[in-house]
Amino acid sequence: MLGAYLSRAGEEVIFCDVAEEHVNKINSDGLTIEGLEETFTVKAEAFTPEQLIERRQPLSTVFLCVKAHHTEKALTPLLPL
Repeated sequence: MLGAYLSRAGEEVIFCDVAEEHVNKINSDGLTIEGLEETFTVKAEAFTPEQLIERRQPLSTVFLCVKAHHTEKALTPLLPL
């Protein structure tokens, strides 16, 4: 949700997910947030970790949104960026 709100506010946001089907859905249809008070969709760019690493584009800020026990596994591939 954080990324969608930042994107809607005009910030450049790149999403990363290990689930390729989620990445493809975000790239084709945008990211939809459904809440009690509002529903909205933002156009977004998404990558798998492997695709993101292949881009070799440095990341200035990373919000890692995973369960605590997945932190190391999720963050390790992104360290070079």
